[in-house]
Amino acid sequence: MSESLQGWSNLDPVKLNYYEICKLIAEHDVLFDSFKTNQTYTHILEHVDYDLGKEYLDIIIRYPTELLGKIIQHVELIKSNDLYGGPIKFNYPIFGDVSPTTLRYTKVLMDILSQGFNLENKDVVEIGGGYGGQCLILSKFFNFKSYTILDLETTNLLQKKYLSKHGVEVKTTTLGKVELKEYDFVMSNYAFSELKKKTQEEYLNKIIRNSKSGYFQINPDASECYQRNELIDIFSSFNKAFFFEDQPMSRRYPNNFTFTFGDR
Repeated sequence: MSESLQGWSNLDPVKLNYYEICKLIAEHDVLFDSFKTNQTYTHILEHVDYDLGKEYLDIIIRYPTELLGKIIQHVELIKSNDLYGGPIKFNYPIFGDVSPTTLRYTKVLMDILSQGFNLENKDVVEIGGGYGGQCLILSKFFNFKSYTILDLETTNLLQKKYLSKHGVEVKTTTLGKVELKEYDFVMSNYAFSELKKKTQEEYLNKIIRNSKSGYFQINPDASECYQRNELIDIFSSFNKAFFFEDQPMSRRYPNNFTFTFGDR
């Protein structure tokens, strides 16, 4: 079994099937063309429904006018995330036909912008990158010096294929093989908080504590992971640590939170 897969908490057949399907999707165009509706894949990702998408949109439109204006100007670029993989799309105000997942990635982008982070010409590392959608949307607003995604070996294959379709250059690797250096910005949308404590410690010591700044969405409910209070204690020692609600998910999962740190 993959060493990186063993770091995932509460490993079960759903996660094992996800590991296998990512490799098949990356290798076979017929699966790639519709992977965002593949039931084996959507057990783990691409399962944001219309109502949750509407909640993300409601948050997006409440951001300051200047920031919302930037998003409106780039709507078509943002919606390019829906060009591949055959996602389910709905009609929403401002965006038109768009997948709810793309709205979620847009909300994360706005969190990062509103917190004053500038990723222009920065070395960025993402822990758990899905199929690369968050990277893609961030790339519409920033020209990175480098962007590295740390994930499972098979999801690395899918990320590489997906982002290459969009002309986005990315490094994909695992924690065991990553270049250890000081990154300018580290981020993770839930993936870090779903790892076993031992693997979380590896990420903390090798990547997170050696990064200048970062953004994390945290869902600390798995039994083999650091829990909410433990993570808050750990993160509180970080430079300019700031915690806020993981909207809209904290309304559904009260233990969720969002954490940022470092210089803006």
